[in-house]
Formats: sequence, C-alpha cells, structure tokens
Amino acid sequence: MDTKETILHEAIELAADRGFESVSIRDIARASGIRESSIYNHYAGKEAILEAILTKFISYFDEMNPELDEDAALDEMGLDEFFSAGMSSLLAGVGDEQHYMKLWRVIAIELHRNERVKEFYKTTLREAPMAFWEGIFLKMMDKGMIPRCDAHELAEEFFSYALLMFFEAFLVYYEEDPTFFSRMAGDRIARHARFIVGKLHEKEAKE
Repeated sequence: MDTKETILHEAIELAADRGFESVSIRDIARASGIRESSIYNHYAGKEAILEAILTKFISYFDEMNPELDEDAALDEMGLDEFFSAGMSSLLAGVGDEQHYMKLWRVIAIELHRNERVKEFYKTTLREAPMAFWEGIFLKMMDKGMIPRCDAHELAEEFFSYALLMFFEAFLVYYEEDPTFFSRMAGDRIARHARFIVGKLHEKEAKE
C-alpha cells in the first residue's frame, strides 16, 4: 500500500469510528505514520480526502455489482431468484471486507452534517437505485411476472425498506454488531420484496 492509499485507508478507519468531521488532518497523519505537512503532497486538504472516500465507495460498489442484462436475468431466474441474486450482489464481499463496511458507516455518520455526503446519498444511494428498481418493476410487468401498478410507487415501497436496513445497520446497531448488515439485510430485503409481490397478486385476484 503506497502512502496515498495508506492515508485514505487510515482516514476511513478513523472516520468510521468517530465521524469524518471529528477527524483532523493531524489525526490522519499520525495514524498514517507521516508528518502532517506530508499529507498535502497527496491530497489538497480534508475535502479532497472525503472525495477520495466517496470515489472509493463507488469503485468498490461497481466492482461488486457488474453490469446486468436485466431482461436475460429475469427470463432465466424468475422472480424469487432474481431478488435473491440482487441481494447477494449487493452484499458480495461485505462480510469479508470490513473496510467496505466502514465506507458505509462513514456515509451514515456524515449524512446529517456534511452537505457533500448528503448530496452523494441522495443521488447515488437513493435516486439511482430507485430509478433502477422502477425500471426492473416495469420489465416485470411487461413480462407478466407481476400485476400492473404504479412502478414508481412500487420502487419507493420496495427500496424504502432497503434504506431502513442501511440506517439500522450503520447507525442503530453498528457499534454493538458491525456484521448486522451482512448477516441480516439480504434475507430481510428479499423477503420484503416477496411480501410486496404477494400482496400485489392478492389484490389482482380480488379485482
């Protein structure tokens, strides 16, 4: 690990423990085993380190979630398997990669006090996945896998539960159980999806 990567690694470790806002350049330098002034050879300042943290999160997430041929996957897997596979993809590597978990933790801590992190959360962790799932549900309707309904509302209902898992895992339970997300979230989100789809079919049968 080179010096620049060491600085980033230690910044994430410290920020996951007490929040990025509470960590100083001096703290990061001390943890990295370098002089405070040496950090500026690699990063323009603290905000540049934060941007590097967010970029690392996106890179890791993209690596764990390769491009998917949605139509082929739906045709091949069916409903239950698709939801299970989607959750497995989301959680890939999380249980074994505690550093990745700490990236999620940093975002959770800083969400209410850092405007850049708040914007990142809105666009990358909420709006983009919501649009993805809205598209998936439309495809499911076109294929006759689920009844016709408001795809946007369905995506909101489905993904809101995933966001609940995020906040529970990285704000409520993280300190007592850092593995909560990797142990619990996938099964619970997939079960919630099946529950929603089941209710849609029940409603259709009554009409």
